[in-house]
Amino acid sequence: MISEKKSNETEGGRFEVVRILAASENVCDRRKGHDLAELFELSRGKWKDRFWIFGLGRGERRSLVVLCLLRGVRSLIWENGVSVGDSFKFALTISYDYPLSLPGITFLGSPIPFNPHVIDERFLPVDSASLSPELRAYMYGGRGRACYLRASQWNASEDNLAVCVWQMSRILAGTVYPEEVSLNPKARDFMLQRKDAVREEPELGPPLPYPVEAQETGTREAFATEEEDGGDALEWVEEEEKENGA
Repeated sequence: MISEKKSNETEGGRFEVVRILAASENVCDRRKGHDLAELFELSRGKWKDRFWIFGLGRGERRSLVVLCLLRGVRSLIWENGVSVGDSFKFALTISYDYPLSLPGITFLGSPIPFNPHVIDERFLPVDSASLSPELRAYMYGGRGRACYLRASQWNASEDNLAVCVWQMSRILAGTVYPEEVSLNPKARDFMLQRKDAVREEPELGPPLPYPVEAQETGTREAFATEEEDGGDALEWVEEEEKENGA
């Protein structure tokens, strides 16, 4: 269960977290600081007005949780039928041993995406035994938990937080082909029908631009492929929400 404790932290407060991490003797903390700094820069630069970080906090097992807002990525939602949303909040959970472990993404509040890669208690797989052990583990995470990449595809030296957010935006925009075994079979079937249709409605996307411009034409296969084979209470230290933010 996530609890929130609001405060009036300034933008300088969140950069203080990055500074502390970057100065740590722990190599994993230094990597977190580096990758968080990149996310902050993207929110003010290439992803400006489409991606915000509006909170940082402690999670289970000494993890760091980053509260994010994604806007302008049109994706399917369910409101007694399929419709479209373009504003989604999610928690990006960074494990203590990051980057050795894949970060987690959990969508928060309502709406959550109606998506083959996102858990929705209204549209669970009929036979969870058909899921791989890795996907079954996602089921325990509950509503909003997202599978955007297999753990075996994560490359600790090449991949980072920004690429995770970018990949999730591609999944929301429908540019990643749904897998046969899905966390949300109803959404999978709908997406496959859209793909086969002559005219795809409703129109989705666009995803966020790739975070590193020099690599936009040569991303890693695990991310660029169009067809893929998915505690302790948290005390938030939240900055002031920007105008038109959360």
